[in-house]
Amino acid sequence: MTSDHTTEPKFDRWGRQQQLEPPAIALGQMVRHPIFGIGTIVNAEGAGPQARVQVNFEDEGSKWLVLAYAK
Repeated sequence: MTSDHTTEPKFDRWGRQQQLEPPAIALGQMVRHPIFGIGTIVNAEGAGPQARVQVNFEDEGSKWLVLAYAK
């Protein structure tokens, strides 16, 4: 076992290539969601597939979104 990082792509069980780096997020960052519109990230928790953010949307209020599913 080595500590070197591999550059080989990773795939899920359906053969889709997985994103190697998580999306960069920051508290206070403005985001746009196709359904909820424009909002601001106000909280974040978790890591990996379970990572989620709380976004305060201008018209829809506060919502928690799982990063793996947020668009």
